[in-house]
Amino acid sequence: MATTAPERLPLSLSRTQREFVQDEHLYSLFLGGIGAGKSHAGAVKALAQEVIRPNTLGLVVAPTYPMLRDASWRTSLELWGPLIAEVVRSEMRVVFKNGSEAIFRTADDPERLRGPNMSWAWIDEAAICHPDTWKIVIGRLRQHGRAGRAWLTTTPKGMNWVYEVFVTRAGDDTAMFRAATRLNPFLSTDYVRSLTSQYEGEFAAQELEAEFISDQAGALMEWKWLEGARERPAHWAERGGEVVAGIDVAGPGEDETVVYVRQASRILEMRAFQDSDSRGPVLAMLQSWLHKGLKTINADSAGQGWYFVEHLKDSLPATIEVNGVNVGERPSTDEAAERNANLKAELYWALRERFRDGAVSGLTDPLTLSQLSGIRYGHDSRGRVKIESKDDASKRGDKSPDRAEALMLAFAPRLQDQMLATAWQGQAANVLTPDEMRMPWNAPSERPGAPWAAQSADKQSDWLGKATW
Repeated sequence: MATTAPERLPLSLSRTQREFVQDEHLYSLFLGGIGAGKSHAGAVKALAQEVIRPNTLGLVVAPTYPMLRDASWRTSLELWGPLIAEVVRSEMRVVFKNGSEAIFRTADDPERLRGPNMSWAWIDEAAICHPDTWKIVIGRLRQHGRAGRAWLTTTPKGMNWVYEVFVTRAGDDTAMFRAATRLNPFLSTDYVRSLTSQYEGEFAAQELEAEFISDQAGALMEWKWLEGARERPAHWAERGGEVVAGIDVAGPGEDETVVYVRQASRILEMRAFQDSDSRGPVLAMLQSWLHKGLKTINADSAGQGWYFVEHLKDSLPATIEVNGVNVGERPSTDEAAERNANLKAELYWALRERFRDGAVSGLTDPLTLSQLSGIRYGHDSRGRVKIESKDDASKRGDKSPDRAEALMLAFAPRLQDQMLATAWQGQAANVLTPDEMRMPWNAPSERPGAPWAAQSADKQSDWLGKATW
């Protein structure tokens, strides 16, 4: 019975897909990379093993309505077509010619999956679903007094509940099948090559090789945070607040100058420029955001970045705040310097906290996700946070995280006042006399040694006029 449908209908399956479709374990998992044919395999398994039996009721589940509609539902209708008697779109229900039915539901609230008994169930993109989804679904598989089959199709998302069920607690009633993207014979070589160029390191192992990847010791970001940022949608809102851009400028021998644009927690656009001189294209991109609320630009000012920053200041309206940021310098405040080895550590840690709190959405670029997953941190001899150097990361096989740094700059806390305070305290030797520099920092506000925030507006303006940056 397991091979009846594939023999009767013109269905193309890879070797791994066919093994999964024909498997008769009670619970089975098709673990696939992007483009490995997961939804296709899940729909064919229903067709081969369950739909052909009369008077059964099946359940198809996906994490969200768009995923259910665009992948599971559409694929199923295409493959089940010759056997379908009626499609009730308003109920997302399919009736087959032999009296069997299949209903389609989302897992956004697993409790709503409780209901009538089922003969079989398929959970698509299962790793994104809440763990309760699995427990509730298999509890419903008892139609006609028999234990019903359930199968999952998904790309792994760390060592979560899917790993626990099919690896840690695997038993005689479970089976797992893994399919890497590159092994799908129905994908073009160009498509596979394009995907491979966009993924690196452990993220590539997860997304393309379908491997379970754990959070590594010293990883700045946890997988679940990155997955959350990727799944949450983002869009520009007219009253959503000011728009901020972060720019990482390509240095000698590096490939990309990267721009990230965001509004509040929402990532609106990312572009990577490979031009030898990207000032023109970057400026054109930024100008397209002026009428949508672009107010602040944080740009890498190390090395060639200094000239880039000056070009932006000269070319954009004076109302746009352009901050040149050298992340190798001292943290923005004395308090931050007690916790962080440099400004880079401070800004990356602030980004980490954003991801942890779910305050990033719309992060869909796979290379940025790869770079963020590969960033490591440690502590110096004073216990301060320090980010692994690019040289050390390169020894592990990770390339320069240009896109991650542009994103970090886009989400950097307001920098202008902090940077002025740092410059006033740490770089004022080119303005102040030696006697002035020796004055205590808690001196009265009109004395040069007082903190930046304590200076009068006239004093600040006078100092800015003399400062060299």
